[in-house]
Amino acid sequence: MAANNNGSLLLRLLNFKEVGGVISLVAIFAIFGVMNPQFLSLGNLVTISTVAAELGIVTMGINLVMISGEFDLSVGSIFALTPIIFALLAKNGIPAILAVVIALAFAAGQGIVNGVVTTKGRIPSFITTLGTQWFWRGVVLAVTGGFPIILPSSGKLIAEIFGGRFGPNMRWSSLWFLGFTFLFYFILDWTRYGNWISASGGNPNVADAMGVESWKIKTSTFMISGLMAGLAGIATFARFRIVDPSLGIEMELQAITAAVIGGTLMTGGYGSAFGAFLGSIILASLNNGLILIGAPAYWYQAFVGIILIAAALSNIKIKKKLVGE
Repeated sequence: MAANNNGSLLLRLLNFKEVGGVISLVAIFAIFGVMNPQFLSLGNLVTISTVAAELGIVTMGINLVMISGEFDLSVGSIFALTPIIFALLAKNGIPAILAVVIALAFAAGQGIVNGVVTTKGRIPSFITTLGTQWFWRGVVLAVTGGFPIILPSSGKLIAEIFGGRFGPNMRWSSLWFLGFTFLFYFILDWTRYGNWISASGGNPNVADAMGVESWKIKTSTFMISGLMAGLAGIATFARFRIVDPSLGIEMELQAITAAVIGGTLMTGGYGSAFGAFLGSIILASLNNGLILIGAPAYWYQAFVGIILIAAALSNIKIKKKLVGE
């Protein structure tokens, strides 16, 4: 009887998609908290939340794309180009609010292009978005000439909205991140659209047979991914008040890693917003903790690689356990 109860408890834990992420986060906080007590200080936790928010907003969008069975490698370039578009428009007399709307519309529009080319052109999303990543990174370098762009004076209100401070030195971007986590949790777990995303990633042919136009669903996730990357870029611009042409390089790989650590399968059809939230905090905490203990910068990449492989293996085993394979 006890064995059955233990088995039932294990199955309930496995049904919790983010179990691996929770364990990893607890382990990271315990290890770095012991190695350097400053890691658990309020000021450092605020720093972690700020870095996690900017990565996490991107991860929320790319997480939807991955659940739908695709990849978006263009988010790093969109992350850099969106605030540049905003800054150039604002400098040329466009009202800051309108400049932000136009810049974010571009980010969403680029996502739609990715989705349509991928689904209608039947090109692997890896290739499509790799191509647009390189193209828009080239545009960033061409527009800036390789030099940083400073936030115009007319953009101070936008900077306050996206990157201002409140309370114990927290930034508004952290609240944006938390809000998007709950929004996407609701979408994925409580709406028909969320079911369609999972169905499109799990088996698009079956989804289409049931009346779900998977190409439209996939395209919509690319649009959201582009929009979220643009928002995160604006938030980072608001924090530093400057955009460097190298901004966002490898951001897409970190976002994919965060999603996988949080329980999202790279094969599609399975994932959660809370997992993406945890994965982003894990990566931000890991980077911060290594800096505090004086580890060389390259150790971050080494540890992320190990965690990614472990998370992918764990996710596959959990999925097999749940579906009875």
